[in-house]
Amino acid sequence: MVVPVFANSGRAYMIVMIAHLSDMKLALGVDHYIYGWVFFGIVMLLLFWIGSFWRQDEAPQSTRPAAAPQAAAGARGRPLWLAGTAVLLVASLWPVYAIWLNERPLPEMTALQVEPGGGWQPAAAFTRWTPHWVGADRQLRQSFAQAGNNVLLELNYYVTQRQDAELINSQNFMIRQKDPAWSNIGEKIADVTIGGASRQVRQAKLRGSNGQRLLVWQWNLIDQRPVVNDQIAKLVLATDRVQLKRDDGLSVLIATPYLEGEMDAAAATLARFAADMQEPIGRALDQVNGQ
Repeated sequence: MVVPVFANSGRAYMIVMIAHLSDMKLALGVDHYIYGWVFFGIVMLLLFWIGSFWRQDEAPQSTRPAAAPQAAAGARGRPLWLAGTAVLLVASLWPVYAIWLNERPLPEMTALQVEPGGGWQPAAAFTRWTPHWVGADRQLRQSFAQAGNNVLLELNYYVTQRQDAELINSQNFMIRQKDPAWSNIGEKIADVTIGGASRQVRQAKLRGSNGQRLLVWQWNLIDQRPVVNDQIAKLVLATDRVQLKRDDGLSVLIATPYLEGEMDAAAATLARFAADMQEPIGRALDQVNGQ
């Protein structure tokens, strides 16, 4: 029990320090799993090596020559070293694989365009608020209007997860810290109904220094499925990467202005917009990634 506890503590400390010393550029995304596997392989190799000092050799039979026990002990020790070497080699493959993924050329992509549905039409911008999503390979920011309702749509598409270009990133947020123009007055995971189906969104209420209030919904699309939980999203993306599948993802963010006491009307506007734009966004995602 002692070794696993100290080894896991060392692994966590190593990942935190790598992120700190690299100015929050390394060990923030899928690569922190890779570093963990390398550390795990090294610890296992050390355990095998230390355990070899306490191995119990069988007593030699009296009919064998004197040199036979030493030869037998050497033969039994070789599989141990072979196993340890194999573990280390397998663990060392992950950094090489990660480097290859980060250095491979990106596929050709078209511009991210959405044909509005449900009677929504492109409109002039109604807010100066801009969310902070970094490293997107394709981005679309467009305001839409219908029957006097205004909605902002921002899509950020990541064709593959790599350093400084990750769908799930601590640098992706709705408002910068100490933003002089905007305040986040309430953020939570909300249960909503979109197109007759229950799902979750990340909901935020924003207030501007000019008095404007915005209701914001955000979620991610991975494998065309909505995901809100960051840990689940990272797990799905890491699994896709290990299985040599596409690890692309799309952040969907919609916002509409509201008056104090009229949250329900604003939520209904966002729900209707999300339902009307669900298929157009899916088609846009298929086009940009070449499907």
